[in-house]
Amino acid sequence: MPKCIKMDRFRYISGEAWRALTAIEMGLKNHEVVPPELALKISHLRRSCIGFSHLVQEQLILNKLVAYETDNRHSMKGYRLTNLGYDYLALNQLFKSEQLASLGTMIGAGKESDVYIATAGARCGRLSDDSEDLLDEFPKEGDAVVVKFHRLGRTSFRKVKEKREYHQHRSSCSWLYLDRLASRREFVMMQSLRSKGVPVPIPYTHNRNAVVMSYVADSLPLYRILPSILNSNESALAQSLYYQAKDILERVVSLGLVHGDLNEFNLMVSDLDPEENMDISNPKLVLIDFPQMISRDHKLANTIYERDAEGVVNFFSRYFDIPLDDLPSSLDSIKRIDDVDLHLKAPGYISKNATNRHSQHTTEDSLLGPVARLQLSSLENSEVEENTCDSDSDSVDSTTDSQENDQSQIENDGESDSEEINHNENDKKDITSVQGTEIKTVRFFYNPYQILDETFVQSL
Repeated sequence: MPKCIKMDRFRYISGEAWRALTAIEMGLKNHEVVPPELALKISHLRRSCIGFSHLVQEQLILNKLVAYETDNRHSMKGYRLTNLGYDYLALNQLFKSEQLASLGTMIGAGKESDVYIATAGARCGRLSDDSEDLLDEFPKEGDAVVVKFHRLGRTSFRKVKEKREYHQHRSSCSWLYLDRLASRREFVMMQSLRSKGVPVPIPYTHNRNAVVMSYVADSLPLYRILPSILNSNESALAQSLYYQAKDILERVVSLGLVHGDLNEFNLMVSDLDPEENMDISNPKLVLIDFPQMISRDHKLANTIYERDAEGVVNFFSRYFDIPLDDLPSSLDSIKRIDDVDLHLKAPGYISKNATNRHSQHTTEDSLLGPVARLQLSSLENSEVEENTCDSDSDSVDSTTDSQENDQSQIENDGESDSEEINHNENDKKDITSVQGTEIKTVRFFYNPYQILDETFVQSL
């Protein structure tokens, strides 16, 4: 079990320390480590370099929010934001915006995320005053909610940069930024699926690597339901849950998506009655875990869908014989009723303006499940790359998302709203020139330790 986020020292971090932490995060846009001089310059703190270093050491490094790294071989010295520091920045913004009131204990952990129980704030899910007409779906202050922190840099998931194109074809990007992209991906997937009637948790908000969603009360993962309960009453419960799982599987495909990891671990059984010893009279399945979803037009969609269907059938076939007529339909036989994959630019989608299927290779083959990652890797290694310059007109728009509101502390002591700050995509640029029929690509790199000029710093 991973270590839980300790909130005992959260309240004792000073305002200057928060500004320093935010400045280090901003400096990581185009640096692997942030030199102390640059962090001080971005933070606009009225301290000397020694005083700033002392502040970081006493409040950030000792609390393991920041790490100081030295690499004499590459002349690299500076600060690096840790996962805990990134969690603190996300939580600080969620608390300030009254999305959350408190963070509780960890209730689940996996190779890609940690899940915590939390208390909703006064404005949980209310991102603007225009959303007051949806108050029936928003939690009341003090209600239980779930916060999911994405952790793509775990030891068991170290090859995510190779298997999932979260980085939008960038030459390099940090694990923290990949976490941010994954959290936003899951948030918009949940919004779209819920609007189409798919039983998923209610997404309230997201910030950096954290996603706040509704808490499915009185529920258990499907794999934790005792076999004796599923076998009771001639497997009536197992049959009811199977047909719900089959309906969810086919409904998601009809919207243009394939889940990619649909199994007993990502299905929650809700409406459990604790007083009746889990005697479920009206069971309902809720689908969770969405970052790995792909378009049904993806080149591996049929394989991934068949594996999802096989996982559902294999689990429920332990408890009753599934009739042949009730097996999940094939991918091609399910009629598409919506283009959710196109609206979300899901991995592998085909644009309506595309004239042939080659455009599929110009879109993202990302966010695949554990099995799909291996299949895609072996397939791509055997293919010969046909196009040297791919069109990026269909790239995911999440790269232009604004930085969260608390970065405005740099100019207004943390009280005014921030401007949109895009993640730097210029760490590595390709300049392509055409000489006759020959295409020549020249690559160049920015100095990772370049000091930002005064004009750019003032614009922050």
